[in-house]
Amino acid sequence: MCADDDSILDDDNLYRRVPDVQIVPDDNTGELRPTSKAFQNESGQKAMSVSHALKLEKHGGKPHDLIRNYPHCCLASITAGLTRTHNQIVYYDEIEEDISHTHVEGKKTKGCRRTFSKQAVWIIPPNSA
Repeated sequence: MCADDDSILDDDNLYRRVPDVQIVPDDNTGELRPTSKAFQNESGQKAMSVSHALKLEKHGGKPHDLIRNYPHCCLASITAGLTRTHNQIVYYDEIEEDISHTHVEGKKTKGCRRTFSKQAVWIIPPNSA
C-alpha cells in the first residue's frame, strides 16, 4: 500500500471515466448518475483509477482529453476528501497517457461506492460527450 499524498487536498476534484452502461436514473431525483459499479477498484487491483483535476489543468490538459479515446464514456468528479472519509488513500500514479493519473486505494464496500455514485458531479454529462 502506498502512502496518502497530502499534496492532493481534500477539496481537489478527482475525475473518473464512467461508461454509459454504468449510468442510471436516480430513484429520488430522476437525474442520471453513475452506478455504484462505476466506483469499484480496477479488476484484480486494490485501487480505482482517477485523474487529478488540478494537475491535469496545470499541464494544459482538459477534461475532454480524458475521454477522447473512450467514445462511450462520460466524466464524473468526486473530491479527494470524500474518498478519504471512506478510508481511502489518494496518491499520484502517473502513466504515459495521463500525467494526472491518480489512484484511490482501499476497500470499496457497496456503501462506499453508493456514496461516491450519489455524490458524483458530472463534468462531461451523458449525451454531451
